[in-house]
Amino acid sequence: MVDMKFLFPILFIMAVVSVQAQNSVRLKGKLVGMGTDLVKLSYDGATSVIGDEGSFMIRTDREGHFDTILPLSKPAFYRISRNTLYLSPGDDMEVYITTDNREAVFKGKGAEMNTYMKGRLFPKGGSFLGELRNRKGSFEEIKVAVDSLAQLRMAELERVKEATPAFKELEKARIVADMANSYTAYPSYCALQPVRSREEREKFMQQIVPDLLKVVLRVNKEEYLDVAVVRDVIGTAMETPGLKEKLQFPERTQELFTAAQYAYKLDSEINTELVGEVREYAGKLKNTDIREVLEVKLHSAGALLKGSPAVDLELLAPDGKTARLSDYKGKVIYVDLWATWCGPCMRQGPIVEALAEEGYNVGKIDVDQEMGLAQQFKVMSIPTLLIFKGGQEVHRLVGLTSKEDLKKLLDE
Repeated sequence: MVDMKFLFPILFIMAVVSVQAQNSVRLKGKLVGMGTDLVKLSYDGATSVIGDEGSFMIRTDREGHFDTILPLSKPAFYRISRNTLYLSPGDDMEVYITTDNREAVFKGKGAEMNTYMKGRLFPKGGSFLGELRNRKGSFEEIKVAVDSLAQLRMAELERVKEATPAFKELEKARIVADMANSYTAYPSYCALQPVRSREEREKFMQQIVPDLLKVVLRVNKEEYLDVAVVRDVIGTAMETPGLKEKLQFPERTQELFTAAQYAYKLDSEINTELVGEVREYAGKLKNTDIREVLEVKLHSAGALLKGSPAVDLELLAPDGKTARLSDYKGKVIYVDLWATWCGPCMRQGPIVEALAEEGYNVGKIDVDQEMGLAQQFKVMSIPTLLIFKGGQEVHRLVGLTSKEDLKKLLDE
């Protein structure tokens, strides 16, 4: 007879482990040609056009080996180099991934769908036209070839035994969107006469509106926005006279693309008027996920407005002690954002230490350890040198900077 007082804890532990597995993904294996230490697994769903919320950093050893568990509550697309992955809660895969998607190897739960994804076409490569690169012909002739390739890809998808209905639905939309993208890319790849001028391009687009309309109508659904090429095709349709008037875009689609335009503006320029305008728009959004990602973008932009209070950073002083930016309230402090693999950063290091020895307030932030802060401060290259006065950023320099130049700014 089984003693229930011993059985209950075992069942409870098994239940907890099961719940954790259902809300996570385990990936292990090797990443090749992507650097070492930290590699980004970028979220590639709908809101990725606004910001990279939902992305992960994978830590590897020097040879690129890793073993990690990622929290995941629902299936989603991710990018790593030129590879697109489809991850679902409960997946447990051993992977070998390089910068060439054709070389990827997947084993374990979720492997079959991701093996299929190795054949994903590249919109910027003309989608199906990548396979017709050396072929010239009329648009009608090339369209027949594209449609035939699409049917072959559909048949290939049907042979994926482990494919879930949701995965098949999204991938069918991808194939249809790749057809549309191939049509629009025709002048650049397969045209009998190269289309060079803007006027020629616009004339061609008007000629193929009837063909485009047939396929765009099939993917103009908000549930397909998680597919990158669908977003590309919808974006083109929204800008094409004669086509956009014939389409009624779902509310979510309109919100997403408007939010993406605002995100682009925030990346290009930051001013009080723009931040206020975007904040007002975000407050009206009905789609929670779009609003939340846009608000993160707003928070980052607001922190960079001249005169705005800075985030209370945790800093590492040259002597190895930690401090916070708020500890230097009312003082001038110089912050060096760096990484161990950055040559100019390592040459900047002794300058930072020399300034500290002369009595200047300095701090360092390793961007590999603080990726979120690096993104929040829009650090695109390192070393990036920030000078704060009264808790506000007043100067920003990028690249190796001499001690003399830094002292002039610190002494202002």
